Amino acid sequence: MELIAVAVIGGIVLALVLAWLIYVVVGRAVGTLIDWAIENFGNEAAAESLRRSRERERH
Repeated sequence: MELIAVAVIGGIVLALVLAWLIYVVVGRAVGTLIDWAIENFGNEAAAESLRRSRERERH
């Protein structure tokens, strides 16, 4: 019985960790896609603002 409880708790923890990782990866992918769209299809002021923002993040 205890083994089943441990397996259930372990499964829940594993599911939560995987859900968090998927959330992070999808969030970054969507952010990158939005940045790409702004760079290619947005106006020049928005693209320049995005470039400055990236430079600040790097330093």
